[in-house]
Amino acid sequence: MLKLGDFFQHARVNELFETLVEERSGLILVAGPDGHTLNSLENTPASRQGLLPGGRKIIFESLIESLMETHKDRSCVIVTASPEQFRPARSLRSQIKVLTVENEHQYGERITQAIGRKPGLLVIDWLNSQSATMALSAAQQGSLVLSQLNSILVGNQIKHHIEKLGIAPSRLSGLRWVISVRRVPTLCQKCRQAVSTTPGIYQRLQAAIDQSPETLAYIQNPAFYTSGGCPDCHHTGWSGDLAVCDLYKNTVNGHTDPYAEKSLLPIQSYLAYLALRGSVALEDWLEFDSRQMLCIYELFQQRDQALSQISTQNDGKLAELTAARRVMEQRTRALVSLQSLAQSLLIASNLQELAIQICQQVCSLCQAERSVLYYRRSEKQVDILAVNGWQKPAPGVEFDLNLLPGFQAGMKAYPFHQIPPGIDQTNSMPDFVKAGLCVPLVAQTLPVGWIMIHSAQKPAFQPGETALLQTFASQAALALQRAGLVEQLEGKIADLEAAQQKLAQKERLERELELARQVQQSVLPKIFPNLAGFQFGAVNSPARQVGGDFYDVFAIDSDHFGLAIADVSDKGMPAALFMTLTRSLLLAEGRRVLSPLIAAQNVNHLLVELSNANMFVTVFYGVVQRSSRTLRFVRAGHDRPLLLRASSVIELGGSGIPLGLFDDEIFKLSEETIPLQAGDRLVLYTDGLVDLDSPAGQNYERQNLINLAGRCHHMHPNDFCSAVFAELRAFQGDREQTDDMTLLVMEVE
Repeated sequence: MLKLGDFFQHARVNELFETLVEERSGLILVAGPDGHTLNSLENTPASRQGLLPGGRKIIFESLIESLMETHKDRSCVIVTASPEQFRPARSLRSQIKVLTVENEHQYGERITQAIGRKPGLLVIDWLNSQSATMALSAAQQGSLVLSQLNSILVGNQIKHHIEKLGIAPSRLSGLRWVISVRRVPTLCQKCRQAVSTTPGIYQRLQAAIDQSPETLAYIQNPAFYTSGGCPDCHHTGWSGDLAVCDLYKNTVNGHTDPYAEKSLLPIQSYLAYLALRGSVALEDWLEFDSRQMLCIYELFQQRDQALSQISTQNDGKLAELTAARRVMEQRTRALVSLQSLAQSLLIASNLQELAIQICQQVCSLCQAERSVLYYRRSEKQVDILAVNGWQKPAPGVEFDLNLLPGFQAGMKAYPFHQIPPGIDQTNSMPDFVKAGLCVPLVAQTLPVGWIMIHSAQKPAFQPGETALLQTFASQAALALQRAGLVEQLEGKIADLEAAQQKLAQKERLERELELARQVQQSVLPKIFPNLAGFQFGAVNSPARQVGGDFYDVFAIDSDHFGLAIADVSDKGMPAALFMTLTRSLLLAEGRRVLSPLIAAQNVNHLLVELSNANMFVTVFYGVVQRSSRTLRFVRAGHDRPLLLRASSVIELGGSGIPLGLFDDEIFKLSEETIPLQAGDRLVLYTDGLVDLDSPAGQNYERQNLINLAGRCHHMHPNDFCSAVFAELRAFQGDREQTDDMTLLVMEVE
């Protein structure tokens, strides 16, 4: 299991974390900015140092396991809205109970349930106005509580943030520790430039540094650097970033200024230490506070702009709603003046139901037996919405408007004694109809439809009945028009919601892919360590935006270094995360033990214990002793490496199964040893190089790669990699790449 101190480069952090995890009561708070804050400051002047991704979530989850390991006799209850994000080690799962929060207002209920279980550790995934009150109350009563806070403040300034949540100052006595997490960019060690030290800078250094032996060793001969620029860092002067933190312990009593106490390890001391080591630029330490203020200013400025845009949008929507309300008021006033029969039409908003009601009521108005309502869908197409007395036609029947006799008559009613168009005439003889009338439904000078009324009893409709029908038809037309608009609006809203859902899914996928790409790029080394007698070259080409391959070269001690190449069984975000986990474990174990076999066995054990991803990884891992030029290696299911010696190509042996599949009882692996000679080149690759297909479907095959390596044996590692990939691209042509391709070459000078 990784320790909390493994994420930081200051020995003082480990000491304080060891004290922190011994706490048995109080609130421990992990603070830092979240992803939304980071995205909002992207490409702003303050974003380079002010708010890089802090890794707050990783520290938070590691702290849970560290507290549980320290207090093995205690149980743990986690209150969270995202239970899938918490994946504790298998050995701790029996001690942990997760209570899921369905919405923000449910935090109080879930925390009450958690306190009722009397856990040794209460974990609340988020500190808000509701959860903060209950968390501090539980801490004051002797419970050990762990939570996290989205904040760019550090140290005792966090108390201001907590008070802004509506928490009384008297509750702050329950706060025990605040761990504020940040990340800062690291200088490119190849092109960094030394800067002179002034008395003022030395005075600031004396005031900022802690008195730990590790720091005092650097201050004896202080040296500071600023960024330069070289091809290795793409002329930026920066090479990745690293974690820094501010550790504050709240021990102030009620008679002391609660904001006077300083952090045990202030973030300024941490940055000063990193500046002394040459890891960060001098200006990044000196200007940290001012850049933090600039970040806060930019956040407020962006929030003001967002509020202004929302206000403008709301004004526009309000204007639209006001205009729509005025139209509806005008129509409502006109409809209110109608007789009660016409008023009842307004109750129905469904177009189909309204048409049925109109057909029934026109028959009641003039004592007719049958009616048909035609609704105009387009310039030439109409369909029958409802009938009364006639046999109802099949749903969705449409016909040409020209088939409706007399429709050109305008906006007045006219006699119509035939069987209505679209009605089945099998059981409806023309002599049945004695009186017939077609009344146009006109709303605001536009024809909405027509209604036909027929009677077998009366010889004709009287002028008064016709006038009454026309008056009613005018109001019915308005009602139909309104219902039709509602139907169209509902359809457009449904289409818009569907489109928005697809857009949200697409944006979520793009965010996940971008996050996976950042994870992978942060893992792959941008520069190799300077190891006298050895040179390296590498190329990585993922098949998608992200891939599952990785490689690494790292120093172990003054006489040994490790090199590795691996291929995760999956692609995308899960593979990138699994790759990061594997690389971190291999780096930690490789620096702990010199035996590749033991290191690989330990990594396999940890992968099986920690990961639930149902993935595995093939790995070649070797340790080179520089003094004897000897390579010891293991090959865990990975493709056989090639050793180029003189004019021959030697395939290295070794046997084993991939990491992450089986427990120690089943896992088997052999360790091999070979001597290295001057001029040797070790070629490590993933299976994507030999699984390549040409546009004609021909596979590249392993023997072709062996022949190509033999032809390029004299080249520098970087030129070797370029030549190999140039031939592979030429062979592939315009065919899509289906697997990740990674090549790592080591030359023995």
